[in-house]
Amino acid sequence: MRRLLTLLFCLFCCHVSFSQNVNKTTSDYTLPYGVMTYNPWSGNISVAGQTIPRELENRYFDAVDFESFKSGRRMSNIGGIIGIIGACPFGYGIGYMIGMGEIDWTGIGLSVGGGLVMAAGLVIHGLGNKKLKVPIAKYNSSLAFNPELNFGSTANGIGIALVF
Repeated sequence: MRRLLTLLFCLFCCHVSFSQNVNKTTSDYTLPYGVMTYNPWSGNISVAGQTIPRELENRYFDAVDFESFKSGRRMSNIGGIIGIIGACPFGYGIGYMIGMGEIDWTGIGLSVGGGLVMAAGLVIHGLGNKKLKVPIAKYNSSLAFNPELNFGSTANGIGIALVF
């Protein structure tokens, strides 16, 4: 028992010491400049390929755009959760009918009801993503964009190069 408690205490101490985030402070963070993108899988924004911490996202938007961005992210997350909740009875109803070998009202009700909830979740998720992309597009449109068409040598030989 003593060894087990010692092992658990050591694991707890290692967990606490390795979970400290000493190097990342928001005051020392330099904000990159460039094109902003949104990763829907992680929910993070990136500027010039560098992921921006959540506590610094408000520095890129004004107050109205930041609220629109946050509400769009929240709406997208809620829509995804509703879609998953609807997918469970949808799949169960189809599996129920396949397992029973016949079509009955229980399976049809579960499939149709789950499908409607899943479709509503997908619509809410899509509306949230659309609302979320508006402030990002506004930020990207404010950047200076001067493409140049050059004739000269390229990596593949002589040709026309479009430089951004």
